[in-house]
Amino acid sequence: MKKLLLLTLLVVGCEDNSTEPEVHPLVGVWEHSETWVTIGTDKTIVNNFFIKSTFTFYENGVFSSITVSDTATTMAHGTWVTTDYILTINAKVNEDEEYEPWTWEYAIIENRLSLFTDAPDNSLIELIYIKQ
Repeated sequence: MKKLLLLTLLVVGCEDNSTEPEVHPLVGVWEHSETWVTIGTDKTIVNNFFIKSTFTFYENGVFSSITVSDTATTMAHGTWVTTDYILTINAKVNEDEEYEPWTWEYAIIENRLSLFTDAPDNSLIELIYIKQ
């Protein structure tokens, strides 16, 4: 009888009764690592796509980013939402401009975020970010 009581207490004590909501895996700081361009079946890495690019996604659906290229530094902020592996960001790049939607397909594997978008020349661009 004591063994049965002990076993019952162990099982009940191990239940996950957490009421904490799960944090979306996108939440955090992501730093650009590399960029790939696919045209047809040819996939090529693009060096020097950015000097530096960082996205920060917050739990409350807000984001900020900074991107440095050899011609400009761009800071943006706004909101983000995901639906079925689609990331939609409503971004404001300059304070005097309207919010504009940015949409990517995305995948997260461990600490690697891939953002996919189609370019005007029908190539596929994959931006890869690493979680910091």
